[in-house]
Amino acid sequence: MQKPSLKPAPLAPEPAPVPTPAWGDSLPRGLLQIPFLRWLAPLSGETRLAIAFAFFATLLFVPWLGATGFWDPWEPHYGEVAREMIARGDYIHPWWESSYFFSKPALDLWLMVAGMLLAKTNGPDRFIGIYTEWFVRLPFAVITAVGAILFFVAASRLVSRRAAVIATFAVLTSPLVVMLARQAVPDPVFVGLLTASMSCLLIVLFSEEGTQSGAWAIAAFVFIGLATLSKGILGFAIPGAAALLYCAVTGEWHRLRRLRLLSGTLVVLAIAAPWYLTMFAFPGRDDEGQTFFERFIIHDHFQRLLTGVHTTTPGGTFTYFIEQLGFDVFPWVLAVPGAIGTVLARRTLPLRTTRDRALFFTLLWLL
Repeated sequence: MQKPSLKPAPLAPEPAPVPTPAWGDSLPRGLLQIPFLRWLAPLSGETRLAIAFAFFATLLFVPWLGATGFWDPWEPHYGEVAREMIARGDYIHPWWESSYFFSKPALDLWLMVAGMLLAKTNGPDRFIGIYTEWFVRLPFAVITAVGAILFFVAASRLVSRRAAVIATFAVLTSPLVVMLARQAVPDPVFVGLLTASMSCLLIVLFSEEGTQSGAWAIAAFVFIGLATLSKGILGFAIPGAAALLYCAVTGEWHRLRRLRLLSGTLVVLAIAAPWYLTMFAFPGRDDEGQTFFERFIIHDHFQRLLTGVHTTTPGGTFTYFIEQLGFDVFPWVLAVPGAIGTVLARRTLPLRTTRDRALFFTLLWLL
């Protein structure tokens, strides 16, 4: 009797992959006659969604941007400092009323100055009043949108397209983001630049292209330099602390080599150092008799962090920011505890996937 063969049956050939139709192929032929849609057709899905978010941010931030005068107390305050720069012809040393003004770095003031000059606010042929506020506020709205769009790009490449869309929509529609993006105050500039820098860092540290291209690394350091010129030490301290803490916890110190730290440091210094060094050497004092270093570094950094200032942060800023989350990002704040719990519960060291690394780094950034 013939024994049955023990050889495994030959595997059936795998079916050929079905090609995914191009985005333009799914549109009615008549729509492709529209020049804008014809221009969109060959672009990647990520690029098309980024353009869609840019359009969405424009709808949120730009309409009626100049329909109101400056909001008390901070828009008129910073606006007057910017106006004094133009009136005095001194764009380096900020001035308020009868003394120097050292509470904020120069970038936010320069943006306001640019808006005033474009609107010809001080000229005899100036635009009607509504355009002064519009031009002054526009850079703040644009920078907020840029940060959100780069965040989408990073999340799309490292986590998933679906998660990126949801997260970016949540960022753009958070109440505080919408409110501040429409005002000429320092916060939207700093947050937009910080978000842009952290998004670029995520791509450099964890994506495959991060090992090959220095463009994202240079972009990250450009945004860090601008954030430092907008807010001070936090501009480089937050990205640096997040990267170092990630490497310390995971042991993945080799990832720092992707950052091109030497050239990146030179980029940050080239952007921020000239103004800061000029101000550190400046002997002028503000209305409280403080030098720039005493006021901006000691008072507005360390004292604000430890004890709070202006009675807006009683007991320090940590509890203040936790309290603010309740309405600043409502209703999306309801998802924060679950998101943190999910990241902590499902991620064990060593981290295995790009998605896990990106989410863990983002959690450290949040904390």
